[in-house]
Amino acid sequence: MDGVLWRGSEAIGDLRSIFAQIEALGWKVIFATNNATRTIGQYVSVLSSFGVSAEPWQVINSATAVTYYLCNKFPKGGPVYIIGEQGVIEACSENGFYHSDSNALAVIAGMDRNLTYDKLKTAT
Repeated sequence: MDGVLWRGSEAIGDLRSIFAQIEALGWKVIFATNNATRTIGQYVSVLSSFGVSAEPWQVINSATAVTYYLCNKFPKGGPVYIIGEQGVIEACSENGFYHSDSNALAVIAGMDRNLTYDKLKTAT
């Protein structure tokens, strides 16, 4: 989505019209991004701000993908070490995983605008 449907706060094209035409054709749409800094709800809100109606199930980001993998590998959930922002933290929480500095089942790394040497040291 980022850089394809919008750049910064500017839509790339008339998104309202484009997606109205897609809906009129009866096509189903999934919105995907490798950016996990935002939550799924935040992406739904961004789409809405451009006049595009979307349900949370229609949005997939890299946090969705990593938690899908984790749920298959560790179905009971558990501790993970997270280097990332709200999108990753929320996706993990919704799937039974929680941030822990020790005894983590996995390290999850995404964009973290507050990255520190200590975070990297703990992750390794």
